[in-house]
Parts: sequence; structure tokens; C-alpha cells
Amino acid sequence: MEEKKINLEGYLQARNERKVAIISSIIFFIIYAIAAFVLAFKMARYFTFLSVGNITIVAITVLVLLPPITLVHQVEKQCPEWKQESSKKVSLSQNFITKTLLIFLGFGLVLAFLFTQALSAVHEPAKTSIYHIPNDTTTTISELPSLKKE
Repeated sequence: MEEKKINLEGYLQARNERKVAIISSIIFFIIYAIAAFVLAFKMARYFTFLSVGNITIVAITVLVLLPPITLVHQVEKQCPEWKQESSKKVSLSQNFITKTLLIFLGFGLVLAFLFTQALSAVHEPAKTSIYHIPNDTTTTISELPSLKKE
């Protein structure tokens, strides 16, 4: 495995990216869980939503969460004195922001589409018309009105 040299500023930037990745993933997961409960409560067809949602959670973990977490963990093993440094002065990299936004927007749109599809497939009872048919008199065929052909 290739060792990657990183300076203090890169480490602090990775720490900030780790915080943002964890918080945004938790928010995404909470929204996903609420949507899944809504679909289950409405007795919608939520199996596709759950399947794709679970794949989405795994993909977000691999693509967004793991890179900054593993980088910070490796650097903290090599330079434990950097843990005490403040990361407030360092901003996020534009590459990380763009990648994270594209991943969350893409998966969010897919889940929103599946959510609306599942909600539109909710089974509602069929609307029927009720007719009152008096049963006190009986009619014969000759008493029925004749149909006119046009």
C-alpha cells in the first residue's frame, strides 16, 4: 500500500471533511428512515424503495464516509500530536464539496422518485355507486322502457 505524505493543513481539512460527511450521512439516513416508515404506514409497495435505499446507504458510506475517516485515522497513527490542533481555520476542499453534493443529490433524487412511485401505488378502496332497487313490486319485461336505436 502506498504511503501518502500529508501536511498539517491537509490533515485538518480531512478532519473537517470527516465531520461534514458524518453529519450529512446521518441527516440523509434519518430522512430515508422517515420516508420508509411513511411508506410502511400507508401500506405502500415499499420493497423497491428499501432495497435501493439500503444500496444507497452502503454507497454513501463507501464514497463519502470512508475516505476522510481512513485518512484521519492513518495520520493520527503517524502523528498523534496533531489531534490537539484546531481545525476551525481550515476550510473544506472544493473537490470534496462537489463530490459530496453530487452523490447526495443523485441518490436523493433516485429515492425521491421511488418514494413518489410507491406512494402513487397505494391501494385505495374502489368507489362504488349504490343503487336503491325497490323489491316490493316486480316488473315484467313488457313494463320496462323500450330502447331506441339511433
